[in-house]
Amino acid sequence: MLPWGNYLRGLLRAVEGGDERIQVLVHAIEPTAEHREVWDRGVRERFGGMARAEYLRIPAGDEDEFAAGWMPESANLMMLFNLATTPEAEVQRRLVSDVRQRLLTKHAEPELVVLLDGTSLAGRWPAEKVAGREQLWTRMVEGLASDVIVAVRKESPRTLPAMS
Repeated sequence: MLPWGNYLRGLLRAVEGGDERIQVLVHAIEPTAEHREVWDRGVRERFGGMARAEYLRIPAGDEDEFAAGWMPESANLMMLFNLATTPEAEVQRRLVSDVRQRLLTKHAEPELVVLLDGTSLAGRWPAEKVAGREQLWTRMVEGLASDVIVAVRKESPRTLPAMS
């Protein structure tokens, strides 16, 4: 069976603008106003121009406790990680898996998107290193996330530019 539900919801959001709240689970990052500007753009590009992000922080080391007590608010969810972090199966993959399982208890066709924040790497990492880390993350969440998006300072394919 093809996942037409996600495709149709995405198409409707693009046409109608989608006025919905999107919960963004932020792993081990203390967000600044500048971070939120970039992340808000990622949420709007993915879920429609009228989508509003609601951020919920997951402190490093509290992943299991968070996942056990978290309840999904909607079928659409974004999980945000620092691109500079090397993903580990025991931490990040398990967190994404646990959160996805919680989503599936309430929604038959959830859309879980991983957003990788590379804003702190502006000008420090070459494009090849950013691409390599994106591939590493993509492999780590394969089968769990609908998509992996990277937010960095300079524009490149599948990359969200930061606002100046």
